[in-house]
Parts: sequence; C-alpha cells; structure tokens
Amino acid sequence: MYVTPSTSRWVTPASKTALFIVAAALLLSSCAALRPPDTVATGPGRNAWYAQRAVLAFEAVVDGAVGLNKLQLCTGETLPQQCRPTLSDTNLRIVLDVSRRTVVVLGKTPDGWRAATAQGLTELRTKLDSSGRSQLGQWLAFAEAILKE
Repeated sequence: MYVTPSTSRWVTPASKTALFIVAAALLLSSCAALRPPDTVATGPGRNAWYAQRAVLAFEAVVDGAVGLNKLQLCTGETLPQQCRPTLSDTNLRIVLDVSRRTVVVLGKTPDGWRAATAQGLTELRTKLDSSGRSQLGQWLAFAEAILKE
C-alpha cells in the first residue's frame, strides 16, 4: 500500500482488522482443544498440556508484536516521508524479554503453568506503555483466556 495525499497512514482500520483475524486464527488453531485429550489422564500430563498451550499463547503475542513492529506508519504527503513502526522497538523488546523468561519458567516447571502465565501477562501489562497495551490488547486477551479454563 502506498501513501497518497488523501491517506497519511499505512495502517487502515481494515488492515488492523485483518491482522487481528489472522492472529486470532493462529491462536485458536494452536489452542484448538479447550481441554486436554482423554489420553492425558495424569495430573503431570495435564499440566504439561496446559503449559504447552501457555507457551503457544506467548508465541502468538510475540508474533503479533513482531508483526506490528514491522508494520510502518508513515506521515506526510511529500517524499521523504517520516515512518515509524506501529509498535515501538522498546515495546517489542519488552514483549520479547518477558515472553522468553516466561517460556523458560514454563519449560522448567509445567506444574506452575497458571502462576507463570499470570505473572508473565501481568509483567507485560505493567511494563508496556499505554500505546503498546492498546496495540497488543487483543493478543494479551487471547493469552489471558487460557488462564480462565
């Protein structure tokens, strides 16, 4: 998409909606089942299953953050235009760091998947600036849905 004199942004409401739909489809397909399969009968097996779902949820948040960081907002009607990432580099770094730490904890202690996921999401919500929280709100909401099961 090119910026025209009538449009001073790369991102349109339609492109944001499309990005949200793609992220939702990815997350829902990665977390298709709402509960562990019947073959996972043990407590540790169930915890490992939920921990894996939490890892997939954090991966979806990271994918959303990377995609938003690559998406450029450009202003100005003359060249050269001033462009910046939709999600700031600082917010991307926060998402990457918190998600990496949370995934490491989930890998070491799958029995504590609920606490680790809650801690990671809380840390993301507190460290991201208001712009980052609003831009990643849908992805964070999907990740939080895992805790409610």
